[in-house]
Amino acid sequence: SGHLYVLVSQPCETDLMGALESSLCGCGKRNEAAGATVLCSDFSFDCQRYEVQQLCALYTSIVSGKGQVDDAIGSAYVSAVASKYRSSPYHNFHHAFSVSQWQFAMIDKSPTLKATLTELDLLALFAASIAHDVDHPGHNNAFETATRSELAIRYNDKAVLENHHAAVGLEIMQNAKCNMFSKVPAEHLEHAKQSYTHGILMTDMGEHFAMVDKVKERSEPYGRTAAERLELAGVVMHCADISNPLLPVFETCRKWAQLITEEFVAQYNKEKELRLPETKMWATVHTPIGFFGSQVGFIDFIVSPIWTALLDRYPDLEKNAGLLQNLNRNKERWKALKNEAEKETS
Repeated sequence: SGHLYVLVSQPCETDLMGALESSLCGCGKRNEAAGATVLCSDFSFDCQRYEVQQLCALYTSIVSGKGQVDDAIGSAYVSAVASKYRSSPYHNFHHAFSVSQWQFAMIDKSPTLKATLTELDLLALFAASIAHDVDHPGHNNAFETATRSELAIRYNDKAVLENHHAAVGLEIMQNAKCNMFSKVPAEHLEHAKQSYTHGILMTDMGEHFAMVDKVKERSEPYGRTAAERLELAGVVMHCADISNPLLPVFETCRKWAQLITEEFVAQYNKEKELRLPETKMWATVHTPIGFFGSQVGFIDFIVSPIWTALLDRYPDLEKNAGLLQNLNRNKERWKALKNEAEKETS
């Protein structure tokens, strides 16, 4: 387990892989699980430094035991899910792992969150997070709808990609060797599947503003009724999905922003090529001023409202992680870069 603890400050791929492989073989299992917890509870963990196989091993370690899931099933499930991800610049397996890892860190750093969500909720949440963008084509729902794609027709233009991601994950779980819910008691199985599907559907940006309003309406943290836990799990998933601007290391935040902007530019060019309605807010993101400005706007209009609302209701998470401090610091960096770019062009 010593290797894993060292990795928090000095990641070494060989040590990580060796330690996790020994864990999955049952050697020093308890210590290695503790090491994986240390890694994944660190918001500065940069999963882009690791190979898919290594991240699969780390995922297996953090879900081990949740809902009585054993390592063999966790490993088979995450490997099958990983094989279905495409090599899109942003919406790939590394992004899916980063969302899973952020969820883990959020729950680890907030005793209130941890006390609210049950083991079954967490199992469904982690099963969903790693599959939440599986088989993502690298463009958004609007593009699917505009092109009258097979998926748009199948899902009647409603949360097209999110419905597809959820279906692919459930199809993978049809294989008994990959079924994350295989040991869930029959009376709780419907809740597990509902939580899984709801979590993925809540990553649809079309749900964002209604979610912000719902969280703001609350005067206290979510309760432990099934309905409130379901809603909370969706909020945790969505917040983790748009968490890159809260990363403590700006260069990691910048790297993710560049990757998703690659997808935006590619889709915008495709829209022009196919003479589809153009996504006007992407018209200038290929330029430094447009790119930097888009990040400031993303923080101001999307990320800050939902994260501020969540952290107001879970102050222990902000106290233990300083996420809003990171967000504000990163925003100032983006603003400074935009100002520099404007000076250079004036």
